[in-house]
Amino acid sequence: MCFNHIRLLLIVSNTQLRSSYLKGQIYRLRLSRDIIPAKLFADIKYSYVDYDYSYNNNSLLQHIAEFNLSWRIHKKLSFSANYEGSFEKSKTYTRLYFNLIKRF
Repeated sequence: MCFNHIRLLLIVSNTQLRSSYLKGQIYRLRLSRDIIPAKLFADIKYSYVDYDYSYNNNSLLQHIAEFNLSWRIHKKLSFSANYEGSFEKSKTYTRLYFNLIKRF
């Protein structure tokens, strides 16, 4: 997909799960693009998770948001910052992590 010479990747997906103890679906939306070509990249994801557990009649609904920013500092050196938040009815989980990668 391209908007006014801005290259933007849009991915929409659905995963259906069926097993002896679990029935569920995961809906995903992902937007990705190079902010500065070959230097700075951004990725935003949203997932809606709906699980039904047959062994205990419980269900789980989650909204998951993710954000990734990657920077290619040099030919063999890159840095990325990542955020993931999982939001349930009564709980919220948050992860923030950073990577510094040196290639040899």
